[in-house]
This record gives sequence, structure tokens and C-alpha cells, in this order.
Amino acid sequence: MKLKVEFSLDRIIHFSDFKEPYYFGDRLPLAKQSISESISDEEISERRLCNEYLRHGYSLTGDRSQARDFLRPERKMFGNVFGIYTDGVWIWYGYVIYFHCKYNLILPEAFTSHVLSSDFLDQQHSDQTSQMLSNEFRKFYLG
Repeated sequence: MKLKVEFSLDRIIHFSDFKEPYYFGDRLPLAKQSISESISDEEISERRLCNEYLRHGYSLTGDRSQARDFLRPERKMFGNVFGIYTDGVWIWYGYVIYFHCKYNLILPEAFTSHVLSSDFLDQQHSDQTSQMLSNEFRKFYLG
């Protein structure tokens, strides 16, 4: 099945703790919630599936950096923390993967519904699809 590409500013998962103007400038609406306000004390339904989905995303930008986990400063976040990932419809930052896996970060309900109805995890990644998504993303963020 061909991957659907439908990028939209209202399908970018981001939080007020991090500023991402270097990708979207003033076009990205300000995040209303912080990560600390979005952590659940209870287990989130579909958390395991969402973790797998987030990790399965195509990496659109590389940023192999490390940053401090501001919730637990003794921890460092490694990897593509400020990089961008996608499934062709939703866009998320590497730090979303980290905080969702480590802390029960609550994701938008629309994203979870999308995950439940998507066959994205069944699709094989390919260099061709990765290049196509990178090109489409460039067009989208250059606006």
C-alpha cells in the first residue's frame, strides 16, 4: 500500500517546553501544554502500540545530540532528540518518543485514534519512501 502524505500544522506533536521555530517559524501554533502537565500517573491505554509507532516513524531531520531530561536532570537524553519523525500524516519530535516511553506522556487523542486505524506499522521502510517523505516535508515546511 502506498504511503499517504498529508502534512498539516495541526498534526504536529509538540510541547511548550521546547521551541521549534527553526523548522516552522511563526507558522507553528504555540503549544498550549508543557510536558510536565502532560504526564500521566496511570498507565496510558495503547501506550505500547504508540511507542512502537513513534519509533517506527521515518526520520526527516538528523540531530544526533544529547540534552538533559529536565524532569530528571541527572538523566541525559541521547539520539535524535530534536529531530523530526513522520508517518506521512503526523509529525513528531524525537523528544516526544523519549518522554512517551519514559514517563507516560499523554499524546493527542486524534494521534492515538490515527495509530489504531493505520497500517503504518505493517509497512516496510524503504529508501525511496524516505526520500519522497523528505522532499514532501521540505515543501511543507518551506511553505
